[in-house]
Amino acid sequence: MENLELDLSNVQLELAFLKAQINPHFLFNTINNIIFLVSVDPPRAEKSLTQLSGIMNYLVYESDKPVVSLEFEFAFLESYIELEKLRLSNKVRTVIYIETDSNDYFVVPLIIFPLIENAFKHGPMSSNKNAWVDIQVFAKDGGLNVNISNGYKRVDKPVGYVGGIGVDNVRKRLELNYPNQYNLEINETRECYTVRLELNLSSYTRNSTTKIVNYA
Repeated sequence: MENLELDLSNVQLELAFLKAQINPHFLFNTINNIIFLVSVDPPRAEKSLTQLSGIMNYLVYESDKPVVSLEFEFAFLESYIELEKLRLSNKVRTVIYIETDSNDYFVVPLIIFPLIENAFKHGPMSSNKNAWVDIQVFAKDGGLNVNISNGYKRVDKPVGYVGGIGVDNVRKRLELNYPNQYNLEINETRECYTVRLELNLSSYTRNSTTKIVNYA
């Protein structure tokens, strides 16, 4: 019990750190891009500002909840992806597919985000001309499937290395909130990095959210 409480405390701190990292860095870059768009492409500037507003609303009002509607989580991810594409000036080839067969699913907030953020962080670094990111996220028949791939420049890792801070955080939160209900795989070659996540959502519908670990 003591170890579980310690794990919960550590992950809670890491989640707070994650949100703190999203806010200033991402906000700074996005606002600068929107300011530029105001004079050259006002409609896109307005759309981007709406997306940024949605992201901030999610981070402030939704991400502290023990669980959120998958519909809200997907809307947050879609807005983030669009603003990343704006930041990268469409220099990265992207293939995006996000879909669900029901609005009754609930999920731990920001459980997918670090994986997508990681793809946009490392994908553009893989090549000046052929950088790419492929994101497929879909919920169907009570299960969530996440497949994320990006261009990659492989470097030697220390013995025992299992992933960066973001991936490690996701792994810990999955273990605490979805024990024996998930499968997370990471594969990398010298040119491609792939993350696959399968998550059982069937126990956490609109009428059943009590099993989720509460960070509040």
